[in-house]
Amino acid sequence: MKKAEKSAKTLNGKTSKNANPQVSKKTNKQREMDEQKIQEEKIQEEKNEQRKRVNALYPPMQKAFEEMQKEIQDSEKELKELDFSYATGEDLINNSITEVPMLIPPLFQQVGLASIFGSSDVGKSSLARQQCIMVVASDKFLDFDVNAKYHRAIYVSLEDDLFAISPLFKKQAKALGVEASQLKGLEFIFFSDNIISELDQRLSANPADLVVIDPYSQVCSKDMYKANEVRDVLAEYQNLAIKHRCLIIFIHHTRKTGESLNPSKNNALGSQAFEAYLRLLLEVKSNINNPDKKHVCVVKGNYVPSKFKRDSFDFEFTKDLIYKSLGTRTPFNMLDVPESKISDLKQEYEKIIEMRNNGMSLRNIGEELGLSHSAIRNKINNYENKFKQEDGETEVDDVNE
Repeated sequence: MKKAEKSAKTLNGKTSKNANPQVSKKTNKQREMDEQKIQEEKIQEEKNEQRKRVNALYPPMQKAFEEMQKEIQDSEKELKELDFSYATGEDLINNSITEVPMLIPPLFQQVGLASIFGSSDVGKSSLARQQCIMVVASDKFLDFDVNAKYHRAIYVSLEDDLFAISPLFKKQAKALGVEASQLKGLEFIFFSDNIISELDQRLSANPADLVVIDPYSQVCSKDMYKANEVRDVLAEYQNLAIKHRCLIIFIHHTRKTGESLNPSKNNALGSQAFEAYLRLLLEVKSNINNPDKKHVCVVKGNYVPSKFKRDSFDFEFTKDLIYKSLGTRTPFNMLDVPESKISDLKQEYEKIIEMRNNGMSLRNIGEELGLSHSAIRNKINNYENKFKQEDGETEVDDVNE
């Protein structure tokens, strides 16, 4: 009996009191673990739901991607199988070509012949080398996207050899931030007995997006002033460009009489057949006030929108032989106008506009300045046509004349 009472005391006494907190503490810990487990299960459930939603979307996304890839492959296959020397009207309607393919839109087409020309030491060869570097190593050339398929180019340098080109090329690549390993796709040819044959072999072995011939005069073995002979030479390169679906650019010179003229396709040296045969001609001119400022002018562009053929693209030509965009454009007829003259024209224009805003008619302004009202109107229109083409200005129509 005493033993039972002692046992009861043990249960109801100190030992029993110490046991209850331990049980309570264990229950709290278990509760925390249970809550954590519930939270983890909830997170896992959300992940499973998200995975289900993604999996539900994947089949149509994958199907769309595969269809797009197949469409591209089919298009490429179709173009390879096209006979570029002959087609029916039905063929032209049914093929996959919906617009002129461009290597560097909106200027350089993907296939055919083009030219960069200008006076001596204007930097046209540097511009062409920079273009080759960026076609091979980047997706940008100046302000324009590069739609290269192979990221390969061939530069045929027939006036400068390896010793002359190497230091210039190093400068350009370093300034452009391009490593040597990125330029494996750019080949230089410094000498060849037969340029057409060698290019054909190299392009057959390793297709390229771009070929530069520097200069054109070294491959035009015939009289550059005889139209039929010029066409014969260019026809060979045109066939080569079509065969290998690449762009061939000729570096060419400006005729002496054209150096001081406004940009024009007629400024290219030699027969008119040269510019007639090519689809794109860019004339490079130095700024009359600053020789380090260059103007690249689209003087002919069969596939180039007209808005790009009125004003030059302006660049800084750096000591590292790099063209850097200035983000400005200059009307062709203002390229040879001194800055002091431009400043005078602007002041005169602003004075006329101020008088007109003050309620004066063109006739009154003319009387004030000693000019006819038609002369005042012409000054306004001429200035706005030269400097405000981008702003959509229209000719002045003053009912109070």
